[in-house]
Amino acid sequence: MAIITLQGLLILGVIIANVSADVIACEGKLAYIKCSYPSKIKVSSAIYGRTADRSICPHPHLPIRTTNCRSSTSDKKVKAMCNGKRICRVKADNGQFGDPCYETYKYLEVKYKCV
Repeated sequence: MAIITLQGLLILGVIIANVSADVIACEGKLAYIKCSYPSKIKVSSAIYGRTADRSICPHPHLPIRTTNCRSSTSDKKVKAMCNGKRICRVKADNGQFGDPCYETYKYLEVKYKCV
């Protein structure tokens, strides 16, 4: 239990820090990354590509030719876009990160903490 005073107001509550989360957005979709006030986003890693089997983001019509590809820019770009914010939206697409594996349906995976 924490007691916080803010401009003469007494607030009783529990402070939750370092909450970890993992967000996956399939290719073409938005990843919603958010933290409760007053915490801020701290991305630990972001991968756009495919590093897992077909169970993550399966697609009935698009192929998965490899499960070992990742954009070389995704980690740096997502950190630059989201770190220090409370809410961040990132589109998982080739326009944002390039195409690390042609003819493979990809996804964006973001691991982050609220600090």
